[in-house]
Amino acid sequence: MKKVIKQLLEKSRFLKSIKVKDQLMILNYHRLADPAKKNLFDDGVFGPDATRFKMEMEWLKKETQIISENELIDILYHKKKMNRVCSMVTFDDGYIDNYNIAYPILKNLSIPAIFFIPTKHIIDRTLGWWDIAAYLVKNTQLTEAHFREKKWDIKNKEIATANLVYELKKMEPSRVEGYLLELSIALEVALPSNEIQGRELMSWEQIKEVSQKGITIGSHTHEHVILSKQTLNDLRFQIKKSKDILEDKLGTIIQSIAYPVGGYDHFDIETKNVSKDLGFKLGFSFLTGVNRFGSIDPYDVKRGTSQPNWSNLDLPLAFPDRIFQPVRNK
Repeated sequence: MKKVIKQLLEKSRFLKSIKVKDQLMILNYHRLADPAKKNLFDDGVFGPDATRFKMEMEWLKKETQIISENELIDILYHKKKMNRVCSMVTFDDGYIDNYNIAYPILKNLSIPAIFFIPTKHIIDRTLGWWDIAAYLVKNTQLTEAHFREKKWDIKNKEIATANLVYELKKMEPSRVEGYLLELSIALEVALPSNEIQGRELMSWEQIKEVSQKGITIGSHTHEHVILSKQTLNDLRFQIKKSKDILEDKLGTIIQSIAYPVGGYDHFDIETKNVSKDLGFKLGFSFLTGVNRFGSIDPYDVKRGTSQPNWSNLDLPLAFPDRIFQPVRNK
């Protein structure tokens, strides 16, 4: 019965008549898929391909008012009033397809967006641990391995990668590098070179180019660490270091930060206080729901993500609280 009701709704014009008017919906992406290119790294960070992404952006532009970082600051700090459903577009992690695929579409449609950059990854030309873990599993010729005194079944590489990423998310950051080195030995796969990793990331020249052509740049910390697990000194370092580097490289004031991973287990009141103290105006979480004007915390601006099963893109505007339910980590 639920499926029948959903199909009827999708075919009717009823959805357009019941938009929730006071919402700010933020769609966050990491990577855009290129079907013609083999992916050596984590499939889990990929969203739509260029065709689907363009369709989503055209829909946002038609059905909502897409606002910029500065417009959101005006709304939250200067009480600017909005008369339409609003939306924003953000990207995390500084991947090359943000430049090659997303940026031309955003530029052609005159859509503002924020790209959140983890500065050390761009400087060192290295990817995050999730990509390295996926690379090792994808490239091993083994179907099982003995790793840390356990027998590990890796026949299904997708499941093996998902389980590995889940374990690494819970791990102290200082242990991750050693863990991946041991995994490399156990799987008989060399760690990818900086040259291979660097191809997957934007360069400073590309980041500066987009920042001058309608894309706002924000911080994603220096080393993409889980901020709630940091000491106060390390927390300040991760946030300040990234802000200082970005401002030096780009010659502009960095006003926004996106907390890595971004769920409610990954940042806390201390994170928000330090971000505010260091001069940020906005802090973005992830998979945390939809925003309601009048009750937005500037240091917990909620973001969601698009879903491939949105056969009718009006669904998230009509039922935002059901579509963008916050994800709580167990």
